[in-house]
Amino acid sequence: IWFIVFALFYAIGILYFVKSIEVLLSNYRVSERQWIILASMAMILTSPYQVEAMIWKVGLGHVASVCFFLMALYFGIIKMSNDCDEEKRSKTGNMVKMVVALAASLLCFEWGLVFPIIIGIIGLLYFDRKLLGRIISPVLVSICVVIVYLVIAKLVVGKSLGHYDVEFSGLQMIDGMYSTSWKYWIKHLTHLHFLPYETRYVLYGLADRPLFKVCSLIVLLTGFTFSWKRWGFRAKQILVIIAVGFISLVPVSHLYFMVLLQSENDRYGSLFVPFLSLLLALLLVQMHRKVRLILIIGIVILQIFLQQEMVSRWVASQRILSSLVDSFPETVTKNTLMLNLPDNLQGTPMLRDYSGANPWELHTALAGRTIPAMDLAVQYNIGEFGQSFKARKIQDNQIALEMEEWGSWWHLKGLGVSVYGTDDYKVKCHEKKMTLELYDPSRYDNILYTDGKSWHFLE
Repeated sequence: IWFIVFALFYAIGILYFVKSIEVLLSNYRVSERQWIILASMAMILTSPYQVEAMIWKVGLGHVASVCFFLMALYFGIIKMSNDCDEEKRSKTGNMVKMVVALAASLLCFEWGLVFPIIIGIIGLLYFDRKLLGRIISPVLVSICVVIVYLVIAKLVVGKSLGHYDVEFSGLQMIDGMYSTSWKYWIKHLTHLHFLPYETRYVLYGLADRPLFKVCSLIVLLTGFTFSWKRWGFRAKQILVIIAVGFISLVPVSHLYFMVLLQSENDRYGSLFVPFLSLLLALLLVQMHRKVRLILIIGIVILQIFLQQEMVSRWVASQRILSSLVDSFPETVTKNTLMLNLPDNLQGTPMLRDYSGANPWELHTALAGRTIPAMDLAVQYNIGEFGQSFKARKIQDNQIALEMEEWGSWWHLKGLGVSVYGTDDYKVKCHEKKMTLELYDPSRYDNILYTDGKSWHFLE
C-alpha cells in the first residue's frame, strides 16, 4: 500500500509537469515538442536519486510536496496562458487550484517557498509581457500563500524558517548554500555518487573552492546579464531552466550534503530532477536526430542500471536485518548490554530512532519476535564491503570495539557521536574505535555485539 501511495504521487507529479511543458512549448510554438517531452519524462522516471524518496517512508513528505508543487505550477501556467473572456470562471478555478496545491506542497515540505520566483521567471519568458497583469497575478497570489504559511509556522512551531534547527547566519550561510547547490549539479550530471570516495571527495571539493565559486558566479551572471538581449529564444529558454534549477535547490541547500556515503539525503534533490531533465532534453534536441537518439537511449540505460544498483542496496540492507533477526540469541536477558547496532548501509537507512530508544526492540517486534528491553551503546554505518569488528576487554570495566573497515563512523539517535555517558557507562568514539567504561561491571549479565551478519557474546 505504501508503495502504491508513493507511486501515485510520483506519477501525478510527472503528469502535471509534462502537461506544463506541453502548454509552455505550444504557447511559443517550439518545434519537436514530443522529443522534449519524451526525453524529459524518460530521464525523470529513471533517475537513481528518486529511489530513496520512493522507498523510505520518510520520503513521503518530499514526494507529496513535489507532486503538489508541480500541480500548482501547471495551474499557474494555465492561468497565465488563458485570456479568453468566456473562460474567466475557469481562470478563477485554476487560481484556486493553484493556491490549494501550493498550500499542500508547503505543508509537506518547504519547496513551495520558491514557487513565486519560479513561476514568475517562467511566465516572463514564455508569455507576452505586454499582458503583464496576467503574469503577475499568480505570482502575487502565491506570495500571499507563502506569507500566510510563514506566519502560521511562526505561531505553531515558533519559527518561520529552518529545518533541523538551522537558522540564517548571513553571507557565510549563503556561500555554503551556493556551494551545496553546485554539488547537486555535479552529483546529478556526472552520477559521481557511484564512484569511489576518493573521486567524490576531490570533485565535490571543487564546489567549496573560492576560485570555483567566483568563476562560476561570474560566468552565470555574465550569461544572464550580457547575453539575454543578444540570444534567441532557445538560448534564453536554457538559461531560464538553469536559473530555475538553482532556485529549486534553495530550500534544501542549507541541509547537509552527503559525500562520504553513496546513498543519503538523495530525496532533497526531488524537485531538482524534473527541471534538470527538462534542461538536458532541451540541449539534446539541438543535436542531429540520430546523435540525440543515441545519447537519450544511452543516458536512460545508464540511469536504469544505476537505479537498480540503488534498489539492490536497499534490498541488501533488508537482507542483513532479516539475518540479524533470525540469528538473534534466544538466551538474551534484559540485563544484556548491546554494544553496537547498524544504523545504515552506505547511507541506506536500516535501524534508526531519533528519540534515543533502542530501535532493535521495535524492529524485532514488527518481525514477530519479542525481546527484552536492552541498553544500546552505539550504532554504526556499514561500509562498501560489509563490516567486521574486533571486541575485547581492556579491563573488567573497560571494553574496546574497533571497526576493521575505513569509511564508517559511530552513530546515536541518527547522528554522529563522539563522547556521551549514562548512569551505567561512558562511551568514547574516535575514528574506527569505540571505548566503553562500565561504572559497575556487575550491572550486566551479558555483553552482545554484531558484525553486521551475526551476533556474538563478549567473552
